[in-house]
Amino acid sequence: MPISMEDFKAAIAKLENADELFEYHSQSVEAERTRGIEAKRKANREAEGLRAYKKAMEALGYNPEEHTDLNDYIETLKAFKQAGPQGSDTEISKQLKKLQRDLERTVTELNSEKQAKAEIETKAKVSSLKSTLAKPFSERFFASDFIVDGLIGNGTVDMEDGQVVFKDGDRVLSFEEGVKWAESKFSDSRRNTQKPGAGTPPATGGSGSGRLYTKDELNKMKPDEINANWQDVQKSLTAIAN
Repeated sequence: MPISMEDFKAAIAKLENADELFEYHSQSVEAERTRGIEAKRKANREAEGLRAYKKAMEALGYNPEEHTDLNDYIETLKAFKQAGPQGSDTEISKQLKKLQRDLERTVTELNSEKQAKAEIETKAKVSSLKSTLAKPFSERFFASDFIVDGLIGNGTVDMEDGQVVFKDGDRVLSFEEGVKWAESKFSDSRRNTQKPGAGTPPATGGSGSGRLYTKDELNKMKPDEINANWQDVQKSLTAIAN
C-alpha cells in the first residue's frame, strides 16, 4: 500500500542514516517523476508523427482493409515509380521517399521509447527493493547497504506480483523467510542483538582468500565484486566494525 513522504520519513526516523535515506528516496521519486513526464511528452510527439504518417499513407491510396500487407503496398509503389520515365522525380516518388524516412524515424523512436521505459521500470524496481530492505537489514547487519546491493545485483532479491521475494537456488522465499535466510547467510555481519549465551548461526559459503579490504575499497566495489568475494567482504566489515 502506498505511503506518504511524511509517513516514510517517520518510519525511518530512528535509523542512523535516516536523513541520507530520506534524501536518496526523495531524489529518486523526483527523478522518476521527471522521467515519466518526459516519456509521456515523447510518446505524444510520436503519436502525432504516427497520425501524420497515416494521413500521408491515406493520401497515397493506402487502405488497411484492402491492403492487408503494408510492405507489399510499398513495393507496389516502388514498382510504379520504376515504371515511370527514367530519371523523373514525380510527386509519387517524393511522397514515397518521405514515407520511407518517416517510417524509419518512427521505428527508431519507438525502439528508443521501449528502451527508456525499460530503464525507468528497472530503476523504479531497484528503488522499491532498496526501500523495502533498508530498515530490516540496517537493524540486523553492519554495512547493510553492501549486502542489499549485492542481493539485488545478483537477482537473489526480486519483485514478483508486486511482492518482494528471495531466491535461493530453485526455492522462492517470502519476504519474512528471506530475511531469516539472510540472517544465517550473512551471520558474520550481524549486529549483536542476541541475548548473552544465545549463540550465533554458523556462517555459510567458502573461506575466501583471507584478504581484508579497507572501507574505501569496499565503497568502490560493484555488486558482482561483492558477491564474488563475499567471505572476505564479511571479514573486512567485521574488522572495520570492531
